[in-house]
Amino acid sequence: MNEAFFRGIVNNITLLLALGFFYSLVARHWGNRGCCGKVCTGVLFGSFAAIGMLFPVYYQPGITFDGRTIILSTIGLFGGPLPTAIAIAMTGSIRIWQGGIGMWAG
Repeated sequence: MNEAFFRGIVNNITLLLALGFFYSLVARHWGNRGCCGKVCTGVLFGSFAAIGMLFPVYYQPGITFDGRTIILSTIGLFGGPLPTAIAIAMTGSIRIWQGGIGMWAG
């Protein structure tokens, strides 16, 4: 296994673990009752997905992995529609900013 690939996977796993920790703090402080908590949850998940998108794991030339799909599906499952929409808007804008041939697929 390539050392850069292993380092990238470890970085993405660490990012997901940190997201879980910060989400537990947000959920404990605001819960899912208020709109402010949902917006903060969406911004938190969107920020972590953006960081994951800016530092992807390169497996081979043209094949990259990032934790965006995992993060967005997790917020969709646990957060509800408002935080999911916020996180999708954040990651979608970054994907458009990155451009490239796979922009519309991403």
